[in-house]
Amino acid sequence: MNLNIQDSFIPFGSIESSIINVRVISLSDDNNDEIRELDCICEDTSKSYRLKLEGIWSSTPIKIGSSLRVIGAKMTEKELLLNWENGVLIVESNVLVPCTLIAQGISCRRKATLSHYFKGRSSIRKEMLIGSVVHELFQAAITRSGFVVTENSLLDLWRRELHEQYAEQFFALNLSFQEVEDELCVYFKTITRWVSTYMSSPKGRNESLQTGSKITEVMDVEESIWNSCYGFKAKIDCTLKYELSKYFEENFYYFKFPVEKKNGEKKLIPIELKTGKSNPNTEHITQVMLYCLALASKQRF
Repeated sequence: MNLNIQDSFIPFGSIESSIINVRVISLSDDNNDEIRELDCICEDTSKSYRLKLEGIWSSTPIKIGSSLRVIGAKMTEKELLLNWENGVLIVESNVLVPCTLIAQGISCRRKATLSHYFKGRSSIRKEMLIGSVVHELFQAAITRSGFVVTENSLLDLWRRELHEQYAEQFFALNLSFQEVEDELCVYFKTITRWVSTYMSSPKGRNESLQTGSKITEVMDVEESIWNSCYGFKAKIDCTLKYELSKYFEENFYYFKFPVEKKNGEKKLIPIELKTGKSNPNTEHITQVMLYCLALASKQRF
């Protein structure tokens, strides 16, 4: 089935989206793969509901005693309906799952689960260390007051502050100082170009992003958000404040936020840095969308 996300987008931050916490007391014996019915008790009011799960939600792994959070369901006096068009179901929302793990599960659930439980056994790779250094350089470039971002200044920052911090790990990978710098030089150009183009004065020219919006302020780096409503936690590389443009209004109208967006209004946006040869894919897009949801919940879009 092809799902049009524009038509099914739910305004999660809206007070109009009902949120009901229930506990499952019985499961239907019907083996219908398309529809599943559960008898539930509301944890807040003790009211009984028949919860009907259709489409994608019918295959959700649920057992008696499971705690469910039902968001935006189609409601009657005694029934809750979740399907392609209505609502979201969160199982055991008190267990916070990392956004990266959820994103990995888009392509392969087995891979995501194994990487989570055996992450301590994975060896450090060159690409991971280079990525960590690039993250620190980029974050310093956009946050440090008075730091003029050029390729030479980034190289100097790496040599003065970061080289000693990572020296032992690169040595363990049998990488020389020069080999590491050769890898980093590629990113010096990219960081310098991005900062000089999009950051506000005095760091850059403050040109418009692809959406027509402009960055006004760096709010945080490595920001951690624990969202108990949706049951996930996020660690965002960079959180920026940007000024909403008329272009955004005209081209992203389908995101039906409960608060009307006005031209010039300031909102938050996440930046997720990806290094190496990886191209944007569904996993990356999912991760950023979850970060957007985390920030939207934080600031009550």
